[in-house]
Amino acid sequence: EISRDSITWSEPKNSFKAWYYQKERHLSVSSFYTPISKFRLSLEPASRGLFYFTLILIPFFGNLVTIAATLFFYLIRFGVQLLIINRSAKHFNERRYHFSILIFDIILPVINLFLLTFGRMGNKSKNIRWK
Repeated sequence: EISRDSITWSEPKNSFKAWYYQKERHLSVSSFYTPISKFRLSLEPASRGLFYFTLILIPFFGNLVTIAATLFFYLIRFGVQLLIINRSAKHFNERRYHFSILIFDIILPVINLFLLTFGRMGNKSKNIRWK
């Protein structure tokens, strides 16, 4: 549904710690997902992580043409993200995003990987409370 009336509002967290625990709660139910759902949900963050990993390695192992092509494709990817996210924001009368997309795009998969590896959801002795 793309109607403006179809938006479900969620009160944003006001601190990193509160947001982190919210992410932890959301990821804590992943054990109930079907294997195909887990695969689909992990495909995008995994491909994004691989993208940034190769983006870091290319300057060390590539030649000038490879580096230029990599930068070109990265700028295309960033432009497409800006276009899609900001058109959606405009449609829903929300704020526009610019360079904060870069931070979100890099940091979120790292946080998710950390939570899945070291977070409380793997430890049954810790109780995750849902509201």
